[in-house]
Amino acid sequence: LGSGLTRAIANASRLNVSLHFGFSPHDVGRSMRSRQYHLAFIDGYHSDKQLFLDFMAVEPYLARKAVVVLHDVGYFNLHETVAILPGYWQRHLVRGRAYKNMVGTVLMYKGFPAGALAYL
Repeated sequence: LGSGLTRAIANASRLNVSLHFGFSPHDVGRSMRSRQYHLAFIDGYHSDKQLFLDFMAVEPYLARKAVVVLHDVGYFNLHETVAILPGYWQRHLVRGRAYKNMVGTVLMYKGFPAGALAYL
């Protein structure tokens, strides 16, 4: 359902979206369509080990100024793993302005001023 809906929205909106099926971290490089990305969304298998592997797999493809959205960190209690990710990434637990963040989404970001995403 999710991939079909994503394709339908992308087609209707004429967005350049491509979905790849595979397993992280092994298939991350194969799925990349660009040398650098400014945004990554990680919502994989919800374990400490897999979150770490997913982040480290996408990091080489991220631009100097980038944001990584880590979904479900709070829901699956993955805060300790977020804490050990490379220290040059800033971290922000999204509280939610227009909605309450029930799943503990964390934004990892670099290349922005300190606290730049704190309003979220």
